[in-house]
Amino acid sequence: MHKIMILAPFNYAAPESLDEAITLLQENKGARLLAGGQSILTEMRRHHISPSMLVDLRKIQTLRGIERRSDGVLCVGSMMTFVEIVEDKNIQKNYAVLVEAAQSTNDAQVRNCRTIGGTMAFNAPGADLPAVILALEATLTLCGPQGTRTIPATEFNATSMLIERPNDEIITSVNFPPVTTGSGNAYEKFKNRANDHALCGIATSVTLTPEGTIRKCLIAVTGATRHATRLSRVETLLHGKQATAATIAAASQEAERLNCISDLAASAEYRASLSRTLTERSLTRATARAKEIGDNLRPH
Repeated sequence: MHKIMILAPFNYAAPESLDEAITLLQENKGARLLAGGQSILTEMRRHHISPSMLVDLRKIQTLRGIERRSDGVLCVGSMMTFVEIVEDKNIQKNYAVLVEAAQSTNDAQVRNCRTIGGTMAFNAPGADLPAVILALEATLTLCGPQGTRTIPATEFNATSMLIERPNDEIITSVNFPPVTTGSGNAYEKFKNRANDHALCGIATSVTLTPEGTIRKCLIAVTGATRHATRLSRVETLLHGKQATAATIAAASQEAERLNCISDLAASAEYRASLSRTLTERSLTRATARAKEIGDNLRPH
């Protein structure tokens, strides 16, 4: 017999502007933002959190849209859903890793509701997009009582919504640097079949010189660790090296040294093995794309 989890009482508000939403957060210290709902509502049913109010962001139009700025940066509104991200032609062409991560969630209803901003704010263990955002060196624009600021994703101190933190700022957009000649990216994932989250997911972005040397390499893991994190040791081993299969395989072995988590879904040792395998696969595909993009962008 299934246990029915009743939600604790809470107030609900659906503001139509950022200012109104921020005011609600200030006036209701126990309030939480509702940006998609899959994660926070699940935690409320489990009675892990009991917000005094849910502030629904879906009516705020300034949080929607995908815009490419004059400097080439792609700004994705925080309330854009996974489906909308996957369908965007610019993202399909230049940020394949983002499409792959969003599509790795099999449930169509989840893809239609889950938002990029909500995913970043909750940052659940095994979530796909936080690793991708780290690998692409994205920034987050936040708006709060003190105004608007933009910070690197690595500095966003939202390890989990279950950890108390100031909640009077709202993510307004996730901003991706422009694609450069000789760059490519890819995402590889081994999923937990029970919930579609990653037992281990590896997001990779590489930039090659015309001679095939790795000029820049960014790798991030999710699922194997409590929260998404960069694989800086692997990045260091690859920097300045030729992008050969042997070089990638050798550097990927360092990923197996990762201090992985262990739970009912998989052991730490299994996740460590997955980290090595998926790092090699992700790097191989990202490198191939980098070579292809470089060839297409160079004058013939």
